[in-house]
Amino acid sequence: MIARAGAQPGDEQLTWTRQALETMNTRFAERMERAFARGGERRASASSQVDVPTGRAPRLSTPLCPEVWIALLRSTPP
Repeated sequence: MIARAGAQPGDEQLTWTRQALETMNTRFAERMERAFARGGERRASASSQVDVPTGRAPRLSTPLCPEVWIALLRSTPP
């Protein structure tokens, strides 16, 4: 059995830049549009999986447990 330590300061890894994430998102969206156009995917089935509210307000999908919330607050730069 492997012992697992809790999160430690410095464990955060910023592996993707915002530009890289936006590029991946754009590529994914283009490929989905292509799949819709070719009939390989249906908009109805793709959209039925997640109901994402529209708007400019921040969205949280699931409440965070207190330990995770505290860790997130601690990892934010001052």
